[in-house]
Amino acid sequence: MQRPCVVLYCRVKGIIPRGEDMFPQEIENHPVDVREGSCSFAANTIRAGDKIKSENRTWTGTLGGFVNCAGSKNNAFITCAHVLYQRKDLGENLEKLSRKTEQNVSVSINDKWHTTGRVRRAVFNNTKEEEVSVDAALVDLTDCSFGNDGQFSETYSRKQLQGTGIYGQRTISFSSGKIETINSNNKKNVFLKVGAESGLTAGQFCGPIHPKLDNLNDEYSPSIYLYHQIEIVPLSKETPFLKSGDSGSFIFMLKNTNPVELTCVGIAVASTSHGSCIMTPISRVLEALKLPENSLSVFENSSVNTNPEYVTNEALVNLLKIQTDTLKDFLQENTENIKTEITELSKRIKTVEDKISNNLEERRQDQRK
Repeated sequence: MQRPCVVLYCRVKGIIPRGEDMFPQEIENHPVDVREGSCSFAANTIRAGDKIKSENRTWTGTLGGFVNCAGSKNNAFITCAHVLYQRKDLGENLEKLSRKTEQNVSVSINDKWHTTGRVRRAVFNNTKEEEVSVDAALVDLTDCSFGNDGQFSETYSRKQLQGTGIYGQRTISFSSGKIETINSNNKKNVFLKVGAESGLTAGQFCGPIHPKLDNLNDEYSPSIYLYHQIEIVPLSKETPFLKSGDSGSFIFMLKNTNPVELTCVGIAVASTSHGSCIMTPISRVLEALKLPENSLSVFENSSVNTNPEYVTNEALVNLLKIQTDTLKDFLQENTENIKTEITELSKRIKTVEDKISNNLEERRQDQRK
């Protein structure tokens, strides 16, 4: 017979935070049912790593990151100019064109396109060999019904997160707004990006590069050169750092893994045939867009609690969840292999037993003779 009960929810059953008591078995003579679960606001949020496109383009790119700039009621964001404009528009005159003509930008939210922004300024500077080439666009958010925060778009998996060396948490964010220049002291750090197409990938600094782009989805266009760029190569040869659709992604230096600390170092503008990424330093991008170096948005990191005991328990819970899920995945993937090995081992044991039995029988027969 069904009975009314009091339902209590917790993130993980079986773990009692330090200083807290177990849940009661009854409350006012009603039995208590403890379940795993959580609750959060159901509002849609625009995030770095989201898929974007302009109204007159068929291909897509990635929302890099947010900036605060004068004259904008809401935040703005940065991506690559070639994501939003046609090949014929890319050049020295793009900045004038972007200010004279209206270019709306849409973001993919729940697999539906929503017009949420308008280009304020776009630049494509690659004519001077002695200067850093910049391919970037600044987009004002025009629809304030969608919030934005420091979290990344959920385009990455748990395995991708673990592959970067980050454990103990299920998501990452960029909330500090800090930027950094790659130099001899930090170039050995791991570099990350969250792209709309390939999710979270990790790479390492390779060196300066002056790439020649054969075409931009237009086989009849002349080649394009980008000067004084930086190449980031993937940590894993099996996984490219950048794929088509990831252009515009911000690239971050991983300063610390627990807690995770990121600084922005550049924007991804192109990929190579061997899986590496062509990156423009973020300081040059901000300069070309006429933005100060401290203009990247700073968000309150809601996932961080200043109570060290809470942080310890939270990290423990997240780590336990990740390890449990990983073990489940491992068992599911290897169950058939284990069964096969057990069957093969059983056959070998049976063969040995038969040989022993035959030898014993032969000895008995010899003794009788």
